[in-house]
Amino acid sequence: MKPEDVPIVVAQLLGRPARWAPEQTLLGDFDGKERTLQVFNAELVDQLRLLEQLEHYRDWLERIAGGPIVVMFLSTRQSLRRWSEQAARLSGSGAPRGGASR
Repeated sequence: MKPEDVPIVVAQLLGRPARWAPEQTLLGDFDGKERTLQVFNAELVDQLRLLEQLEHYRDWLERIAGGPIVVMFLSTRQSLRRWSEQAARLSGSGAPRGGASR
């Protein structure tokens, strides 16, 4: 398994789209910036449960990713905004459904 497979596995585990965050969308400089994972359609009331689900696999996923993973949850509203920003840059893209990309 390779680092680019991590968002695919996370999307399958959590039942939500996931991708490595595009570096140009992240502000500041922080440890793990290159390993920031965006999980879409995760309402605030669901985020703790999703994080707990992910904890069972975290060590394994971090070994594959090459270091600690920063998880960024986005609500459905935020997901639509983020995805529409990317769709404007990439013709033919739609709203996130369940896939993963980097």
